[in-house]
Amino acid sequence: MRELTEVNKIIIHCSASDMPEDDRVESILELHITPKSNDVAWNGQTVAGRGFSAIGYHHIITKDGRCWPCRSEELQGAHCYGQNEHSIGICLTGKDRFTLAQFRTLLDKLEVLKEKYNLKDSDIYGHYAFSDKTCPNFNVNL
Repeated sequence: MRELTEVNKIIIHCSASDMPEDDRVESILELHITPKSNDVAWNGQTVAGRGFSAIGYHHIITKDGRCWPCRSEELQGAHCYGQNEHSIGICLTGKDRFTLAQFRTLLDKLEVLKEKYNLKDSDIYGHYAFSDKTCPNFNVNL
């Protein structure tokens, strides 16, 4: 894994599953580290693993509002193609259903990260800004 150089943005994601069994960091870890040639149960389906060496996000916020540190902020993430070199990735578990606790924790985490990296609200993006996905399935503009 490469070191994360100057951080100039935060990218918000969703896990793309509202299934209770997927609302766990361990489930996301399994999805991310399983080789691409192997399948994993996700969102009630079978999908190919991602083949990463670790979870690609720096932080995951589960439905109970807990923020889980995952990849060190000192290291590049594996969460947004072409944007990992200068970004912090935060993932909320869920696809279309998020909790008030998640949004409260997200806002608190964003304030901490904005201060730490000297960022503005305009430096916060949804994954959709860099892909054809709708992730995180809500408007991130503050």
